[in-house]
Amino acid sequence: MSRVAPHRTVSAASAAGQWCVRADLDFETNVRSEVWSIHMGRALGVDPVEVERRVQEMLAENRARLDGTARPSTGG
Repeated sequence: MSRVAPHRTVSAASAAGQWCVRADLDFETNVRSEVWSIHMGRALGVDPVEVERRVQEMLAENRARLDGTARPSTGG
């Protein structure tokens, strides 16, 4: 067994731990943003159904672009 192996194991474990921390922070940030957006939208009288419809359209367009199956956008 080489002397380098334990260092690689520790580095891999450390990287995995950092990834978990980043994922947790990303999740918390996304939830915070979602809650703020909902409250601000309500205060401004924004229709949440219309916003979610547009979000779903945009997500579908982006997925299609990534898959290479995108159609030209009609605006919106």
